Amino acid sequence: MHVSLCLVFVCLLGIARSASTPCPNGEVLVDCPVNPCARYICLSPADLKCEPNYCGECTRMWYSGTEPATCWIEDVTSIDG
Repeated sequence: MHVSLCLVFVCLLGIARSASTPCPNGEVLVDCPVNPCARYICLSPADLKCEPNYCGECTRMWYSGTEPATCWIEDVTSIDG
């Protein structure tokens, strides 16, 4: 009985998570060990902002304001800043 209740709870938790997922097209929200934007900057164009994307895989998305944009040249900053 206890095992059955645990399984029901796990199933309901999974349904609740999938219903609230921010991912489009049924993509799975993944758990990334490191922020995909950590230490990355865009050099061209330099005004873009990096946002992590955890849908399906760990990737970086670049934005100009609220609009998706293409970063043509990425660079990694040093650990000391």
